[in-house]
Amino acid sequence: MARHGALRPVDLYALWYARTIARRTAPTLLRAVPLVVFAMVLVPLVAPELALEPPASPASGLAFAAALVCSLVLGCAITIIVNICVLWTLSPEGLVILVTTAVTLFSGMLIPLPLFPDWAQTALAWSPFAGVVDLPFRIYIGHIATSDVPLALARQLGWTLVLVVFGRWLLSRGLRRIVVQGG
Repeated sequence: MARHGALRPVDLYALWYARTIARRTAPTLLRAVPLVVFAMVLVPLVAPELALEPPASPASGLAFAAALVCSLVLGCAITIIVNICVLWTLSPEGLVILVTTAVTLFSGMLIPLPLFPDWAQTALAWSPFAGVVDLPFRIYIGHIATSDVPLALARQLGWTLVLVVFGRWLLSRGLRRIVVQGG
């Protein structure tokens, strides 16, 4: 048991970030692994044209794994900013719906980014949302060459860094203004 004097303040941002990573990773792995096995092993027996193909190359597979990790930390940074914004609202529902819609539309989850008009593709490709879905899966299928993977990963990690710094700043502003009612 820890002595009272041995306790230290907790970095609230780091705590929320770690919890968000855990809340995203565990359920995703529990769902994704069986689905991938099903799509790669059982679906080809029934409908070969619907089978999930392996990555374009072993290098693409490793790059995809790295991009998925970067996608996780980027998505968590976006989620934490939404959580922090709740400090200024009475209900998080509107903000959650807005951000979920933006991420779903602009990440390539609903419409692949290459299908957007040319004028929108550049802006969307450089937005943080592209790093959540579009970049990892374009690496998987080989649309992004392995020579371009370092730039894609740098883009994901760059946006993660920007959003973490912004989130920490926003949290510090919010905690200065917070008033706890009751006892």
